[in-house]
Amino acid sequence: MLSLRPIRDVTYKNDCIRMIEVEFPDLDGINTDFRWRATVFERMAYANNWYMDCTVDSSMIFLGDHYTFCEMLGCNEKQPTLDMVVSSAPTLDMYNDNVFYMMSKRNAEDPNAWVLAINTRDSTLEKVVPFSAERMFYFDPSYQQCAFSKFLGRAAGAYTEKLWKEHIIKDYETHLFSYVMSVLLAQHKFRQFEKELRCERLLEAITMLRSCIVTTLDLE
Repeated sequence: MLSLRPIRDVTYKNDCIRMIEVEFPDLDGINTDFRWRATVFERMAYANNWYMDCTVDSSMIFLGDHYTFCEMLGCNEKQPTLDMVVSSAPTLDMYNDNVFYMMSKRNAEDPNAWVLAINTRDSTLEKVVPFSAERMFYFDPSYQQCAFSKFLGRAAGAYTEKLWKEHIIKDYETHLFSYVMSVLLAQHKFRQFEKELRCERLLEAITMLRSCIVTTLDLE
């Protein structure tokens, strides 16, 4: 069974299931226009029916002031549209319900690709980010969406940057204190050992001296 990932994406948030599906109405054996239409559907987890949230057509998306991307499309010849690139792998934004992302290339074997952020409410291209697609097989996305909550730093047990620095400094001071105490303890033990060694040598010397005195008296 073929994967539907190149034309679909599904998210679940706050008991709401959202799905985006892309279709290519003009793509057939004769017409090779890359125009696509993306439709977003929604339903509550406990509901049985889907309802259509919005639809956006690639030929109607306003490209704005993304000059580099427009130049790549060849805006000198005619008004550039996203129909001039091959787009695939729609990805819904986890936090902004009005934005989704598409991966675009000039052709299937192009080593250069772009991630397009598209606003569905006003049909505009919000952002374009280039990336290398040399290791990507045609349009098979080898990535998975991930997101970090904006409340991550406020979550219980989570470290903000300031707390993390304080934790590192405190940890460093703890290890430094332990190291210094170990050195001082070792020095103390060495002093004790040296003192005991001196006492032992002194006792040996006294014993030898007494032995010599006794021997002398015996000879007399």
